[in-house]
Amino acid sequence: MAFEFLKPVSDEVQAHAMLQPQHAIGNVIKIHTAHTGLPQLKDVQMVLVGVLENRRDENALLQIKNVDQARKQFYELFPGNWLLNIVDMGDIHPGDKVEDTYYVLQQLTAEFLTKKIIPIYLGGSQDLMYPIYRAFDDIKYMINVVNVDCRFDIGDIELPISSRSYVGKMVADQPYNLFNYSNLGFQTYFNSQDEIELLERMYFDATRLGVLDEDIKLAEPVMRDADVVGG
Repeated sequence: MAFEFLKPVSDEVQAHAMLQPQHAIGNVIKIHTAHTGLPQLKDVQMVLVGVLENRRDENALLQIKNVDQARKQFYELFPGNWLLNIVDMGDIHPGDKVEDTYYVLQQLTAEFLTKKIIPIYLGGSQDLMYPIYRAFDDIKYMINVVNVDCRFDIGDIELPISSRSYVGKMVADQPYNLFNYSNLGFQTYFNSQDEIELLERMYFDATRLGVLDEDIKLAEPVMRDADVVGG
């Protein structure tokens, strides 16, 4: 089971959660700790997982503390008027090889999807979108992927996968499960004309950052139809 690869949330973050007001998320969410172990997933609708893998991103600055800082900020919020059971499952640490992390992430995502639980991953480089996408292979045929980014991340499919080429791998690699790819917030000067024309030929969607700034509601139908969202 992929759950055995999950490491507990740090003591510092647990202490921060306990300091929050009674009804804040930090005092409502169930947390994977070294003392209590993994929480039960019965009646859980959403899980939070930190991913500490960024070896395929040359510009990545991710450190463990960045993921923990995001957790702290999340714990300080208050839940809305909705019934949603959330669990913080802890962290996926880098494997000996990047492919090891890909395998764990794919298996873990597939487990959550099978249990009808939505996983939210904190941290990691964008190439991790690929194993998340591959987790749908035996669960759902043809999915919609949304990328919130200034770049399309198509890249050169002949080169090894990276944070700048994972979309190209989704398009080119079998099994072909990509029904639609949408980009929100691209900026023309970060993308080659060849990539822009390729998206048009494949009838994929792309909305410029300036257009979204003028009318953010344009993102709503794209996000609503998404099976996977990354950024």
